[in-house]
Amino acid sequence: MEYKILYRIEHPENFGGAWYNEDGSDNRIVDELTNSTLSELPMGRDERYHADGKKWQCAAWSVDHLKYWFTEDDAQELILKGFKLCKFISTQFIFEEQQVLFTKLGVISLEYFDSYEALLESEVNETVG
Repeated sequence: MEYKILYRIEHPENFGGAWYNEDGSDNRIVDELTNSTLSELPMGRDERYHADGKKWQCAAWSVDHLKYWFTEDDAQELILKGFKLCKFISTQFIFEEQQVLFTKLGVISLEYFDSYEALLESEVNETVG
């Protein structure tokens, strides 16, 4: 079985992201961020997020890729709103040009972090030990 380590910012209680909740309803938390340009990104609904009768969500393929979307300031503001940085292993994923789609059903391991520093430290610990 093929698997990938993926990264995301989500709310651990409802698994929602910065634009949509897990059920697909709007939350638009990005509109509340102080200096972010994320709210300007076109993140409309698309049928591919429901392909094969599954709920597909967005993730990044590396910590650097996650930082491309969410600056450290963005991440800190989201953390203050109850979000967490997460690293997970998934067996259901589709790589796209700017993101990775995944399903929660394919997640076989999940860790939450309160900062990019802690997330990066987990990466170092994996390669060392």
